[in-house]
Amino acid sequence: MADTPPVPPAGSAAPPPPPDAAVEAITDGITNIPAPASEYLKERAALEQKFAARYSELFTKRMAVVNGDMDDEIDKLEEAGLKAEADASSSADPVTVKRSDDGIVGCPQFWVCAISQHDTIAETLSEEDVDCLEYLRDIAAADHVDGKGFTLKFTFGENPYFTNTVLEKTYTIPNLYLNDEPLLEKIDATEIKWKEGKSLTYKTVTKKQRAKKGKNAGQIRTITQQQRTDSFFHYFSPISIPGKDDSGVLDEEEADELEEKLDEDYELGCAFRSYVVPDAIQCSSHHV
Repeated sequence: MADTPPVPPAGSAAPPPPPDAAVEAITDGITNIPAPASEYLKERAALEQKFAARYSELFTKRMAVVNGDMDDEIDKLEEAGLKAEADASSSADPVTVKRSDDGIVGCPQFWVCAISQHDTIAETLSEEDVDCLEYLRDIAAADHVDGKGFTLKFTFGENPYFTNTVLEKTYTIPNLYLNDEPLLEKIDATEIKWKEGKSLTYKTVTKKQRAKKGKNAGQIRTITQQQRTDSFFHYFSPISIPGKDDSGVLDEEEADELEEKLDEDYELGCAFRSYVVPDAIQCSSHHV
């Protein structure tokens, strides 16, 4: 907030107003601010894409290591390192590295370990979520080419919970690269195709209910209901954001609830985009 102009002492003359030409020049400058701001956003988006391509190579290699695609190469590097140590110590014993026969491939539980290190995400995880997330093979975050949003991509291996191999969450945010409060324009998410009886977001419960009226009054019947359960996977539930012309659709309480829901959802999205994806190795190994 701008400082309140000082009040001239009693009896003193007020300072003269700024010249009209100066006021006009300042006003003109403020009016034209959107032009350089737009140019900044375009150049910022291009720069982000340039460096994202470089990081993509590193993240692709990380995914290969996590999923065991580089196990043989890693063994050779380890063997070469041990051989160098043996040569340095003048040891005559041959050096070989043999992968354990325990069936472990790559880095199991890498991603579930990484995301559980972030407090905001960890608070949403149930025990069953953790079991499901052990099938998570990769998480990627990509800003949109125009710089007006980002997409998170969760890649899963075959699992007993759902048939999807990829779950995506997309945020459309026109002012993503500005310091303003984020303007969430739209949020899209992949619908999870749960296998029968395997949903982690809702469970089927049966209740006995006694009829109170009608010819069947007093009789007991069994009804089936879907009961919501706490789960990280509600993150992929749809969220509808009212448009500019829908301001009167929600009452004050509903508007507050929606705002809180959007804040929590966006906080999760930012946790993945800015923390988990770029720093997954440090998170997974607890070096944070």
